[in-house]
Amino acid sequence: MDSWITQYDLSLESYFLFSKAAYSYKKDALNKVIEHATSLQIKLDAYALKASIICNACAPKEMGQLLDTIVEVLRSLGENIPLAEVTNDDISSQVCLAEKQFGKVSKDLLLRSSKSSTANQIAVMQAYYTLVNLAYVTRPKLYPYLIARWAQYCLKHQVSCVYTPDISSEHTRVGHRIGKLGLSLLQHYDTSMTLLPSVHLIYYGHVGILFEPLQACIDMHRRACEIGLKVGDTSIAAIHQQFLIVRQLYAGTNLLALKKELEHEIKITDHYYGYPILVMKLHSYYKTVLSLIGTETPSSLELYDEDDKEVYDKQPAYVMSRIITLTFLGHYERVKHIIKRWELAKGENESKISYRWIYLCFYRGIAATGLARSRKLKPANENATRIKEKSIIQSIDAVQKAAELSEWNFQNKASLLLAEKYSLSLKNVDAERQYNDAIEQSKASSFVHEEGLASELAGTHYERLGNTAKALVLFQRAENCYKAWGSTVKSQQMQEKCLELSQS
Repeated sequence: MDSWITQYDLSLESYFLFSKAAYSYKKDALNKVIEHATSLQIKLDAYALKASIICNACAPKEMGQLLDTIVEVLRSLGENIPLAEVTNDDISSQVCLAEKQFGKVSKDLLLRSSKSSTANQIAVMQAYYTLVNLAYVTRPKLYPYLIARWAQYCLKHQVSCVYTPDISSEHTRVGHRIGKLGLSLLQHYDTSMTLLPSVHLIYYGHVGILFEPLQACIDMHRRACEIGLKVGDTSIAAIHQQFLIVRQLYAGTNLLALKKELEHEIKITDHYYGYPILVMKLHSYYKTVLSLIGTETPSSLELYDEDDKEVYDKQPAYVMSRIITLTFLGHYERVKHIIKRWELAKGENESKISYRWIYLCFYRGIAATGLARSRKLKPANENATRIKEKSIIQSIDAVQKAAELSEWNFQNKASLLLAEKYSLSLKNVDAERQYNDAIEQSKASSFVHEEGLASELAGTHYERLGNTAKALVLFQRAENCYKAWGSTVKSQQMQEKCLELSQS
């Protein structure tokens, strides 16, 4: 006789335990639970576990099918979610609606909201939880729409949910407010440790980096990664691990220490968790670090065809690591080409307030000013000059707006771009004030690599003016910064520059 009939509870528990213990793509066991479970809540638990497992297995077809299933579940519960891709107008409409609703509710009222109490509310909340996780990987354009819908559901039914921090990067201030509320709500949940990796992923992955010190965000990613591994949510832990590495590149973490960390992570990820996509990304970051140290050439980093539009959609972190490397090594023409390809590939889909866009503008501005300076003595092309000036101004504007959100993370970058602009315009007093600000702000924020870059560019400015003594001091400071960063290739460049100036 069928054990699902005679021993329902035992069969249910056995199949669930088997799936959790295996924690690989054991879809047959979970499909049995989904097929035979009589409770919607149990089915949703199975869907959530299946979502985690197939994300680990990098099975996009299965993820898409499961997402469609969860959408149908939500529809049956009264939440009409579109299956097709939503338009930008749809996203904007829902985000604005959620923003208005949150604007009318006090923090105290939100914190007093009850946890899910009715069976229907529990089911809806669980379904949304699984759906946004799947959308994050399979349909990123749908993701902010779903977050906004979920936030509206919480407000309408006065149900608290910690998992709604990032409505949309286009509405960062309201996203920041909701994110901080989500973090506050964690302490109200008995399962806070289980929820923490997901909450931190969305807040620190997309919003927190625009407001809070970059180093603090790195610490939160590290903590969430460790907790994710402890509670068995290895797919979320893997995403935190990727953020952790990339943000350390942005922050100027010592390259030798980062190299050692990457070697360790590649080994355990490949051996224990078997995530081929993550292993491939970790290898690309490893090559980035080696190139910045100076043990590999930038050409060895070219793992993908950078003229292929799909690279910019599917491997944006790889592209950003290329841009960082090429900027610091002075390959400005290549930086300009890659960023131009990025803008053509992304078009309107690239948020103009995302942390990635801000860094893109910063490196675009550094490349544009560097190229303008190198071509200063060549015959002028009026149209090309106008385009370059527009690019520099747009870059400065974007980074200055970011500095209004976080002086710690972005003010030094805005000051450096302004210094370069003034230097090109021969406004030397203004340029020198901004160079000094950029150097000191970088030091205050512990961005040693950017302190080195600001010192190097300031040294170039003074060298061009014939102030050899001041230029030498700045190049020596840049050398020390690059040594502290762990970049042998850059510190050697500065050594050679100092030797050349001292002998002139």
